Amino acid sequence: MKSKIFYLVCVLLSFFTVCDFFNPFSGYKKDDFQNYKGQTVTADDYENDNARTSANLLKPGASQSHTLSNSDSDWVKVPVKSDSIYLISTTSSFLHTLKVFEGNSNTCYGGDSTYSNLVYVSPMKTETLFVLVDQYSSIYSSYSYTGSYSIRAQSIALADSGRITFPTTGSSLKIDSSCSITWNESATLLSSDVNIYLYNDTVPVDTITTYNSNIGSYSWTLSVPYPSGSKYRIVIESYYSKGVMRRSVPFTIVGIDPDKYEIDNTRAKASVIKADSIQLHTLSAMDSDWVKMPVQAGCMYHVMTSATFYHYAYIYEGTSSSYTNSTYMPYGSMFLTPAVNETLFVFVNNYYNGQSSMYCGPYTIQINKIDTATLAGITYPAAGDTLNAGSLYTVTWALDTADYGQYVDLDIYDSTTLVSSFSYLSDTGSYSLAIPSTYTT
Repeated sequence: MKSKIFYLVCVLLSFFTVCDFFNPFSGYKKDDFQNYKGQTVTADDYENDNARTSANLLKPGASQSHTLSNSDSDWVKVPVKSDSIYLISTTSSFLHTLKVFEGNSNTCYGGDSTYSNLVYVSPMKTETLFVLVDQYSSIYSSYSYTGSYSIRAQSIALADSGRITFPTTGSSLKIDSSCSITWNESATLLSSDVNIYLYNDTVPVDTITTYNSNIGSYSWTLSVPYPSGSKYRIVIESYYSKGVMRRSVPFTIVGIDPDKYEIDNTRAKASVIKADSIQLHTLSAMDSDWVKMPVQAGCMYHVMTSATFYHYAYIYEGTSSSYTNSTYMPYGSMFLTPAVNETLFVFVNNYYNGQSSMYCGPYTIQINKIDTATLAGITYPAAGDTLNAGSLYTVTWALDTADYGQYVDLDIYDSTTLVSSFSYLSDTGSYSLAIPSTYTT
């Protein structure tokens, strides 16, 4: 038994010796990896710049020399102006990653890992670019990805390269009309293919086309019912160099006039609606509306939306991020009995982002507080009545469009089990109901 134990110990010791022989990092500590192959990395003059908040200033037209050591990263900040194109470049003898962020945004340009990185940015406004230079690989391979590198920021001289010649100042385009977007063709700046976008000032609205030949013109039909506005811009971007863009001057689109409750596209900016009152809203392309109302525990509320087009409506209670009820049809009807005093939020959204005029236009929203003690009920059948399977009956109820709305749902239950449902019936006070012959007593 002792000899077996001794043999096992010898085998294990031999295994570790062989592993050390084949392991190039054997005998090294993590902090020594940067010195593998004899390389020593000295901290640069800009440390400590490992965080966005401690980024060093790099002015356009200037360059800096930095170093990357183990677990290191560098941040610089570049002040830029709108309607210009900037090139951020890095060069080194090792692979590294370059990322560029606009202002406080967490969305970056770049992200590739090469020896020489190039990132173009066309700022929408005068702001600060934050640039991150990071190691390509983890610490266990960092002996190959540390050392000195240079970083440069420069403004690109544009002149008339790629300049958009239509739309121009004073252009007014109408929904369902067509026009030619034109620009000075420049393959040097924009490459052989381009993407074309519609912006409302600095906010992207729609993608007009992608991977379109850079021939200096594009025929555009305004088939989407955009909201009316005077700050629209066309943006043309190089298909192959994201961030290389040219923008038009502001122009006008005559579309769907915004309602008086705009801007109410977020929950935080929901408009206030009073119980038993009606609000008139409009939905245009990529539009949505929020309304809110304080509600009481134990009370019943009826939320109604009405339009000539299909749309979505959702109920949110209090601060919950999940909706309690939803509907999708031209006429929406939802009931809610809250368990606590809270704020009721209603979110209305157009179908398919309103990419067609058939899903946009005016609609009404109404929230009624229902007195359950006087709520009109079904008058036939009454308690004790017998209905025969296979026969036709007229179900009647007290007409009450104030509480029920223009349309109602009629449900048949067997005790607590739903058997049949008839939806979206006109609230006329009656409905001819054929009892299926398959029903049993």
